[in-house]
Amino acid sequence: MFLDSEILLFSILYLLISGCIVYPPVEFISSGLTISSIFSSFLKSENEHFILYHIKRSIITLFIYSLLPLAYIIGLWFFNYSEEIISIWSTDKSLLWQLFTNSCFIFPLLALYQIKTWSDDNWKNHPIAVNLSKFCNNNGTWLSVASDINVEFRRIDKICIQTNAVSKIIATENWILKVTPLTIFVAHQSDATFNACHTDTHSISPDNSRQVQYVTIEVKSARDNVPSFNIRINTSDFKDLQDRLARPISILPNVLVHKSLMDKFVDTFKEVVKENPLYNTQEVS
Repeated sequence: MFLDSEILLFSILYLLISGCIVYPPVEFISSGLTISSIFSSFLKSENEHFILYHIKRSIITLFIYSLLPLAYIIGLWFFNYSEEIISIWSTDKSLLWQLFTNSCFIFPLLALYQIKTWSDDNWKNHPIAVNLSKFCNNNGTWLSVASDINVEFRRIDKICIQTNAVSKIIATENWILKVTPLTIFVAHQSDATFNACHTDTHSISPDNSRQVQYVTIEVKSARDNVPSFNIRINTSDFKDLQDRLARPISILPNVLVHKSLMDKFVDTFKEVVKENPLYNTQEVS
């Protein structure tokens, strides 16, 4: 019974650590305990080769994710639970546990195979390269599009908005990019539309105790086979993003966006007024 409680405690701690690896909290980010920070010597500079940097970052991220189940088994072995690991493969154990332990070895192999497939023909099959290839003109390749984005990313007039721990929005002179752990969603501003389709307001912000509002913007390209994607930003970043975009952000009629502190004050004041009690008065003659 005591041994089972130890394994349970280890499992809970490992789940917490795995969650921090997949979605690092502020403490991990500030301490440099993220995949990008740990492998910075391999990734080199994002500013120099933006697209190649994120291709390399995505393959490391995929491989690290695939190792998490195997690392759990290795952790049990390291803490002298080898007999329990061996017993997992016994016939009296549940099929679910056997599938889990077998997948611990299968996932890294599948990840390596996927990375090998991506790397063929100079990364032509990588999701980032596939997304960029949709913007090729005439006989150009995805490398020419990547070169164009690299040049614009080096300029100081770009805007970068960190939307959460694992993704960010980048707007350059001609491009808008959504960077995620395994790929980059791309749209060219000249043929894209931007629609603010939803807002959500929270009483407490992750960064402070103030009220915060987020707006979801749909980015839709007019090009064929280019999927639309959503970006979710703090409304305090709305004006900065709008100023960098070549086209205006359309706000749907039913969407209320607090573009400034005054907008927040007016809306809050209206809500307070609505909560005031109503009184009927009669003039006495």
